[in-house]
Amino acid sequence: DSIKLLYNKADSIVAVSNSIKIDLINNFGLDPNKIKVIYNPYDIEKIKELTQEKVEREYLEVFNNPTIITAGRLSKQKGHWHLIRSFKKIKEEVPEAKLIILGQGELEDYLKQLTVDLLLEKDVYFLGFQKNPFKYIAKSTVFAFPSLYEGFPNALCEAMACGIPVISADCK
Repeated sequence: DSIKLLYNKADSIVAVSNSIKIDLINNFGLDPNKIKVIYNPYDIEKIKELTQEKVEREYLEVFNNPTIITAGRLSKQKGHWHLIRSFKKIKEEVPEAKLIILGQGELEDYLKQLTVDLLLEKDVYFLGFQKNPFKYIAKSTVFAFPSLYEGFPNALCEAMACGIPVISADCK
């Protein structure tokens, strides 16, 4: 309730997408005329430059295979366990496939154990937080985005800027 009160006292509010604007109107009762939508900027040229950085030698071999990559906090919202379970089915059709998960978070141990339980630990790479995720994304075959919900999916837009196909969950 304090957020609703504070928002309504503001002269103007910036939302990063139309869906967030609608959420603010529907769930907080905000005046639509006070809300401006300004999408997050993406420095496409900088992203393209960062894709050219060399990948560490220990991971180079991974990209010789069909590679699925995702990036995001390892939390419930991001739905990584769905991707790992789906990857198990992909391995049945494409045995040489690899999965790279960029990010860290509270579900890391659970997700790593899930790969062990599904006998995938040799084909799933948890690379943690990466200052430059673009060098990995650009070398992958496809970017998977299994989020259950998002405000505005920056990682999805950045993956598209890397020039690879994107598969996304239909999340609000």
